[in-house]
Amino acid sequence: MKRILLILLALTLILLPGCAEEPDTDIDGENKIHTSQVVSKKMAEYGDYLYIVEDGLCCYNRQTGELRSFCTDPDCGYSCVFCNLPLEITQVTDGRLYFNGTFVRTRENFFAYVDLVTEEATVLLTLPKNGTSILSPPVLDNGWLYYTVQRLREGGEATNSDDYEFCVERIPMDGGESEFVCLIEDNVDEKIYAVIDGKVLTICRDVLCVTDSQTGERKVLFDPEEHGFFRHIEMINYLDGYFYCIVYTSELLESEYILQPFRKCYLLKINARTGEIKQLIKEPVYGLIVTDDTIYYTEQAKRELYVPEDYAEHPENVVWTCSYETLYACDLDGNNRREVYTNPYLDLNNFNRVINECLYGWISTYDEAEHKRSSRFFAKLDLATGEITPATYVD
Repeated sequence: MKRILLILLALTLILLPGCAEEPDTDIDGENKIHTSQVVSKKMAEYGDYLYIVEDGLCCYNRQTGELRSFCTDPDCGYSCVFCNLPLEITQVTDGRLYFNGTFVRTRENFFAYVDLVTEEATVLLTLPKNGTSILSPPVLDNGWLYYTVQRLREGGEATNSDDYEFCVERIPMDGGESEFVCLIEDNVDEKIYAVIDGKVLTICRDVLCVTDSQTGERKVLFDPEEHGFFRHIEMINYLDGYFYCIVYTSELLESEYILQPFRKCYLLKINARTGEIKQLIKEPVYGLIVTDDTIYYTEQAKRELYVPEDYAEHPENVVWTCSYETLYACDLDGNNRREVYTNPYLDLNNFNRVINECLYGWISTYDEAEHKRSSRFFAKLDLATGEITPATYVD
């Protein structure tokens, strides 16, 4: 993070996040700090700041456009929790940013939070390398932090991998003793995504499962294959009892200029209590951003931005994108679809936010003359004017 990003002012752009607006205020007659209830496990927002992982835990000031690391010691040497990669963000609650990671030196996994006023970090829990089933953000619910862990079965032999079982535990959000919640499937790939009414929702091999913490009963809530989809789920956002995600089909997007085929994917809204699904957009969807009241997306396409005359001999020189050139918005039920931004070089991924009509996140630009994309960088895109403002990296 010891660099200053200098991006050409007039480069033709492609898309991905960045903004500098006043936080939401005067809601119901009271001043409110802007935040979001959406949990996407990729980026968090609070007040005038966005929180991301970029060579460590960082914060982006939407007012100044500055992007800085929480670690202020150039000789840290992984001595603080902000630098130990991989790091993943859980969410912001009560002015705290919860995150988890792995200590580089000991390989222990940890769960922690940073006070966003004092910027002091508190480690809530550390687990040995073989103590967690997989490193993934925990879930916050009603004052508890839920996480997956593997433990030795009663009477088991520590050296025998078959003697371990996988389960969900929880600790108070302020720290304290851990509690057993429920068993989950014996699989290292199972991740926890939500806790609703005492039921734990996890995704295992791209199947959404629910386990009752009181009875231990476990059932499949949503299996993509049972609904005619390919078993692959991406860009999972959780909001108010619903999952918004992208699922794939066996249909392919193909092009004579691009050798690599892509599976068509669609936007689903899944009821986390009943498993009921709704396909919100009939067309294939590529990019996805969910806010508290709006979904932003692009239709999936396979568009060539540049095809050289010798593309048959050198297909690697074809410049292409997976998304349609228009960014759309709709309500959370899929209605009220409208166009909000158009750019022929538009390209979206899932590391972004939309706040006050500005898009924040990772973008790149495209040089028509050189037929090249720039390296990605963090920026603000004003959806009304199309202006891109790259983040300024500060030490």
